[in-house]
Amino acid sequence: MIQERDFKTGEVTLRIVDADKAPLNYSLWQISYDKKDGATGGKFTFKNKETGLGIIFDHKTAYGKDKIATTATSADLKASILEGCNVEWSWFSSNVDNTQKLANEILYANFHDSDKYIVLKKSSRTAANQYGLNIVGTQVVAAVYTAAEAGNKATSCEALTLTPVVAESVVLNAKDINRMIDAQKDGAAGFNFMTPTGIGNRTAMSPEDNSTLDTYKYIAVEDETIVNALLAKAAASLTTEQKESIEIAFKLTDNYYDQWANNKTGGDWNNGQSRETLTDVEEAYKNYEKSKSSTSLQDRLTSAYNLAVALLADYTEYYPDQAKIDIDGWLDAKGEKLVSDSRLDASNYLVSTLTELLKIDGLAGQSAYQKQAEMASRFPIRLQAQIDADPAKNDKYLMVDTARWEEATENPSNSPELYLANKKPDMKNGLYVDARFNFRLTYFPD
Repeated sequence: MIQERDFKTGEVTLRIVDADKAPLNYSLWQISYDKKDGATGGKFTFKNKETGLGIIFDHKTAYGKDKIATTATSADLKASILEGCNVEWSWFSSNVDNTQKLANEILYANFHDSDKYIVLKKSSRTAANQYGLNIVGTQVVAAVYTAAEAGNKATSCEALTLTPVVAESVVLNAKDINRMIDAQKDGAAGFNFMTPTGIGNRTAMSPEDNSTLDTYKYIAVEDETIVNALLAKAAASLTTEQKESIEIAFKLTDNYYDQWANNKTGGDWNNGQSRETLTDVEEAYKNYEKSKSSTSLQDRLTSAYNLAVALLADYTEYYPDQAKIDIDGWLDAKGEKLVSDSRLDASNYLVSTLTELLKIDGLAGQSAYQKQAEMASRFPIRLQAQIDADPAKNDKYLMVDTARWEEATENPSNSPELYLANKKPDMKNGLYVDARFNFRLTYFPD
């Protein structure tokens, strides 16, 4: 559940959205509990991280039973505006710590001068507010009932139930970062760093414009330059012919395992016996299947090779005479037609083929570039310095430079800080230099 501000009217309402669509700060709540005697459920108050506003409604402005029936789970009503006098809510019936998880409890409030209950309910309206966060999700309304209508602890009026979830650290995307400030839409003026107390307030951060870390605003942008460049290098590590040979080898590995696992081909090979070589095949096959999700062809070929070796060992150990007999169903060397061959000869061929493929020079390079690309994808953010009034001219980004900060009077031992700068990434100095423009920003809610 999030709070949503209408940027046109300033009104704030509640909305239920999918977790992966929820703007970070709008979905964070500080929950306070005021009862310390342990005798009752006490009162809960809520404060939204983004707006600083609580869950606040008034029974005089909440929808009545004439607008939303007691038994209805929702109604076609406009979201209730957060305003009024009630900020304290009953939620869980005990403040005693126990082993039960706090989940799916009704939030309600009753008034000391009346027999009325106020609860939260879903509206059937889900359309996005173009003047708000522009996110589709169920709007929330406040509804008021008499105590008799609401039932004990408001359990008879189909009220909204809520579950508290402890907020953990989260890696921010560009949209999260740019929307950290209330009433600031995507692509707005940007954000500032706090006035630095270390490297940033020295003579200058960037000799090019004599700026310090807090001189300019920044806008976070998603960047895949480094990832795409590494993937391109990975793709160029192998020839087309080599890639085709590797793919055929995978087809053969799948086919040869199926031959072993299929008892109908003759011989009871996969018969559930506890022999060691059978167990080795089963374990190697699990690893081979797992490797299919890897982007490293070297890792996949190694797993295929281990499976081929295990198959050959089982044929040799378990029933060698039977394994010398030709059977149908083997894929040929091109992976196109089914041919006849013996289990021993077919398995020896597969081991030999995979052994040669693992010797390809570019294989290790392909694997290394793929793994580097995977690592680079974890650092997807660049911080664009808003130096020029014309956004199209802003082509400089914050980077951790290759040099330490070294003034004329200081040596590296006295000046261990890294050098920060606003520069233009141009790929002229290589991927490892341009990777210094990319950041991974983690938010730790407090």
